[in-house]
Amino acid sequence: MAEDWSFEHRGPVWFLDEPVRIVEEESAYSISTWRNLMVSCWFGQPTMRPLQIIEATAQKLLEHQPEGILVLGVMKFGVPVAGSEERQLAASSLMRLGKHVIAVASVIEGNGFWAAAIRSTMSLIGLTARSSVKIFGTVPEASEFLSPKLSAPRTGSGAIADLVTTLRKRHQQKFG
Repeated sequence: MAEDWSFEHRGPVWFLDEPVRIVEEESAYSISTWRNLMVSCWFGQPTMRPLQIIEATAQKLLEHQPEGILVLGVMKFGVPVAGSEERQLAASSLMRLGKHVIAVASVIEGNGFWAAAIRSTMSLIGLTARSSVKIFGTVPEASEFLSPKLSAPRTGSGAIADLVTTLRKRHQQKFG
């Protein structure tokens, strides 16, 4: 069930004038929207159901943001790679959303073989979907990339990073 809530950003250049919409939270993921941004945080292996919710959420967000949306996915270190069907669904969703997606940023935290394997998988999803998926190692890097595209004048680059931090804290409190 969707829920609206606020978070506090202490940065110098903006104030929150729109609520964050929590679309769905489960132990393995959290899906939220704010302005023209959709955020999915992954704490467990991506499965079909949340990926279907993400596509439906993107379509709904486009009703309110016809100029286009931003997509940010954040994967916690150590989360298993999505299966073949899930990767195909993610790619086909990106293809269907196509020109309506302004930018896609994927944060794969961590180093070593696991992070390299996940980053490679995300690159393949982007290639399959013929969509530009920019991959980052940290949330602040992705925030810096997405912030200029956010549908909000005077939004500092720390706003998105603060939002993700708050979403993660909320998830931690709810699911441990």
